[in-house]
Formats: sequence, C-alpha cells, structure tokens
Amino acid sequence: MTIFRNKPWATLLVAVAATLAACGDDKKDNPASGGGTQPQDVGEIRQALVTRADTNATAISIAWRLEGQADSIEITRRDVASGATRRFAVPASESALNDNTVEDGKTYNYSVRAKKGNNFSASRTTVDQRVKAPVELSGDLFGDYSLSAATRYRLTGYVRVQPGGVLRIPDGTRIEGLAGSALITVAGADGKPSGRLFALGTAQRPIVFTSVNTTKARGQWGGIVLNGLAPNNGPGGRLIGEGNTGVHGGNNPNDTSGVLRYVRVEYGGTRITADNEINGFTFNSVGAGTVLEFLQAHFIADDGFEWFGGTVNAKNLVSTGNDDEAFDFDNSWCGKGQFWVAVQASDIANRGYESDNNADGTDARAANGRATSPLIYNVTMIGRGLSGGETDGMYIRRGSQGRFFNHVVANFFNRGFALDGPVCVTQFRRDSLFVRNSLFFVKANGATNGATSYARFTGFTSSNVTDSAGFAADFNSRTSLSGGAWQNKVGDPNFVSVNYDNPVNGTMPNLRVQAGSPALTGAATPPNDGFFATNATYMGAFGDANSTNWMEGWTTWFRP
Repeated sequence: MTIFRNKPWATLLVAVAATLAACGDDKKDNPASGGGTQPQDVGEIRQALVTRADTNATAISIAWRLEGQADSIEITRRDVASGATRRFAVPASESALNDNTVEDGKTYNYSVRAKKGNNFSASRTTVDQRVKAPVELSGDLFGDYSLSAATRYRLTGYVRVQPGGVLRIPDGTRIEGLAGSALITVAGADGKPSGRLFALGTAQRPIVFTSVNTTKARGQWGGIVLNGLAPNNGPGGRLIGEGNTGVHGGNNPNDTSGVLRYVRVEYGGTRITADNEINGFTFNSVGAGTVLEFLQAHFIADDGFEWFGGTVNAKNLVSTGNDDEAFDFDNSWCGKGQFWVAVQASDIANRGYESDNNADGTDARAANGRATSPLIYNVTMIGRGLSGGETDGMYIRRGSQGRFFNHVVANFFNRGFALDGPVCVTQFRRDSLFVRNSLFFVKANGATNGATSYARFTGFTSSNVTDSAGFAADFNSRTSLSGGAWQNKVGDPNFVSVNYDNPVNGTMPNLRVQAGSPALTGAATPPNDGFFATNATYMGAFGDANSTNWMEGWTTWFRP
C-alpha cells in the first residue's frame, strides 16, 4: 500500500515577497518608543520578504532593505492562529534573519522595523507564510502518481513503482531520504510493463534527491534503482539487484523504465551488508527505451552510477565525490554513453571506470552472446590525487569488453588504462577492448602527472594465456605514443581551472580546456547513429573555453 501522510518534521518553504506601504514621518516621536524623547532620524525599511532557505529547510528566511541610518533592526513574528509573538533583534548592518524556531503546520507573519535610540520607523509586514509539513512517500505504487514541486517529500523505506505503475516528478521537486530508503522501479511481470519513473527536471529547476539529515554525509540513505526486462548474462538471464532491490532481466532490449532528466542524487549509498550497497543510480537490465540525461550522483558511499546488464544509453552524467567507482559496468551492459564527468574527492575514492563481465570472469560472449561491451565517447575523469591509493582511471577486468574514445583521464594515482585477466586478453585480441584517441595525465608508478606510461596489463601468466610474450609486445605496440594503433597521447589537458590536490572543494572546476590544449586535436568523430553528437570532435566532455559548460546551474559541488 502506498501512504502519503503529513509528519511533524522539518519545514518546506515557498518563496513569497511583499513590498508594502511607505513609512510614516520618522522625524516625529514614535509611540512605540514610549514617548517623551528627542526625535531622531530613523532609517526606513523599504521592503520585507519571506524567502526560501534551500540550505536549511527547517527555517523561514526574512530579508529586508534599509535606507538611512539605524542602530538595529527589530523583527516581530506573530503566530496567526494564536496571536503569540516573538521578537528578534539584529544589528543594522544585517539584511536577513534565518528563523529556525518555526513549527510544522503553523502560519506566521513577520513585521520588520528599524530602531535608532528609542525611536522606531514604521513597520513593513510580510504576507502570511504557512509552514508546510513534509509528506511521507512509502510503500508500493500501483497506479499513476504525480508529485508536486510545492510539496517536500520524505522517502521512507523502499518505495517501489510496481509493474504497470508510473511515478511522475516535476521540475523543482525535493525528496529527502530517510536511512534505509530508496526509490525503485520494478521490472515488468505478469504481462504488465516495467514500473516507470518520469523525473523531468530542468537546468534551472533540477529534481533533487537528498538526505533528510541537516548535516550531510555519504551513505545517509539509498538512491534510485531502475529494474527492467532487457537482457543480462546472469544465470537464466535473471539477476537480483544489490540490496535486495528486485529481480531484473528478460529479452526486451527496448524495455523502458521512463525518463530521468536533470536529476541529482546526493549523500546516498546505504550499506546493506558488506560489499552490498545501493549506488547513487543503479540501472538493472534497463532497456534502450529509457532516457537518461543530465544526472548527477554526489557524495555517494558506493558507486556513483552502476549498470547490471541492459541496453540503456546515457548522456551528460556527472559523478562527484563518490566513495567507490565513478562508473561501474557489469553483467553485459552494452549501451552507449557520451559527455560524462567524474571528479573524485581527495579523501576517498577508487577507480573512474570498473568494468566487469561477470563475477567468474568467463567469456560470456562465447557462451551466450552477451558480454559487457559499452561504446563511450567524450569523457573527462579527474582522480582523487597522486597519493592515497593504487587506482587506475579505467580498469577493465573479468572478461569485459569496451570501446572508449575521446577520453581525458587525469590525476589518477596509477595508470590511465588497465587490462586485467586472461579473458580480457582474449577481448583485446578480438579488438573489442580498447581506448583510442584519448589523452592521459596520470601518475603511473611513481611519476608525477604527465607520465609517459599510461597503460598496463596484469592478472594472468604464461600458463593461462597462449603466447603471453606476443600479447605483451602487441599491447605495447598498440598503446605506444609513437604511432600506436590506439592513437593516444599524454600531456597536460590545460583545463581552465581544476584543483588537483583537492578536486571536490566546494567550487565547480571549469573542465573546459584552454587554447592549444592537446585535447583539441586528434579526437575521433562520434558515429552518426542518432544518439551521439557528431560535432564533439575533441577529447573530454567539453570543448574549449568558449564552449558551453553544460554542468552549470543544476549540479552541486558542496563538500560536507
């Protein structure tokens, strides 16, 4: 059963403004002062506003404009129902008050006046402002539900959009997750289509899924999990999602789980058991009928984005400050991607990419025709720094394939590209595993950023790889910086601005590149197949300093 009910929790505030009548003659004695004193020239309050406090949703913010001189500002809050009042006094230099003593469900009115000596200006009064209680969102959704951006929601437990169900979330909606909560769409069953989520934010008004906690941190709630009926290479083509988030997989590569556009997931990654966490965004056998565009996973206690099988494509993804990998591929995900960004925090992070075929590392392509094999263009990845862990930018293992073009990989402790295991050697020899037309600026075994050795291989011996010496020679030839078949290079990308020592520091880095950057030459032209932007003939997720910074306006860079 789905439950929507009010709870006496923190408040959601809707912005309203009122500019009221002009002040009276402030040169006369003011009765409020008690009379009998020498008149003084008291400043005039020209405006009083109630504004939304986005960073502290348990408060009402009052703002005003003072013209003239005053010693202090007095704000009187009146409970409209009971008439009870409370006064606040602030220095005249202040122009706002954050009132965090309001209560859910009550309506307040504020008056603001200036004081000088024992005299007061006339008051400016705000319109009545009702403090709204949040609405609980919990249980199973079977029908067609629409949320409202004017309401703040509390996600409680696993909220599952059941087969045939639809959840619609408009731009500007804020959803706060409690510990152990997650939003899940359920794969289709019994002739019904997969549950669908239509989260349609905009750059100006993104949809934000965040923690209910005032003090933010990784792992305070779960994340978004989509389950679909596209193929995977699990036993019988069916898998169970991490965190017991549902069965997924089937034979419909065009299955749809809805549309997610301009959606941000923050401070998630609830740990269920050891090595069993919910990611920021999890795509379980999600089909190509699903649209994923302009999504950010921020300060997640596991991966930012993870795919388990499926065929879904994704554009404009941003993974920032996450604990484990920025992007993780498993169980035969074979979709497409373009314009992705990963920026790791200096305190904790692992790889940029971690790509697996299946847990036992077998060649699933030979067994059932399905192997992890994404096609990805135009990605910028900034590692956590040149110390603190042996991490690679792109770590491909367990028989995974992958074709990667136009990447910029910088600031990782180890290599930019790593091939691990005997089955990955097989994929390499098939030319179904490579990175081409890309730029690397990494540490690589003791060097500083800019090491000439950007690639490595590991995890096999001459006993399990035929002609391992021949493979090593071939690998070194293809990855060579002198006419190698992969056409990669090393060097400083010359970003407009980035802090390599502290990549996520509260300020958005400018990952466009300056004129003369090596990222602006030698890129491949993306395929003209209806998905890729073919004019992105540069390495990385952005062009030069005059190009559009598509992360502006809807992403967060706050570091808790």
